[in-house]
Amino acid sequence: MRKTEEFNFMLGKIVEDLPDSIRGAIRGSIYSIASKTGSKEAKDFIIKKHEEGIIGDKMEQKLIDLVFDYSKFR
Repeated sequence: MRKTEEFNFMLGKIVEDLPDSIRGAIRGSIYSIASKTGSKEAKDFIIKKHEEGIIGDKMEQKLIDLVFDYSKFR
């Protein structure tokens, strides 16, 4: 990933509406998966959390867009 500080800031802004108890876990998981394994895996994780009812439709789309906006393609 590129511009990790900016990505982390934007990620925090998107998930700030989640309850405190799960916000950190979701944020950390998305960041970790996106930076270590890849954007496709991060997208799959976000979709899984949406299907579980943890995040809503609008937040899901914002998170997916964010992951792909900050991904490196080689």
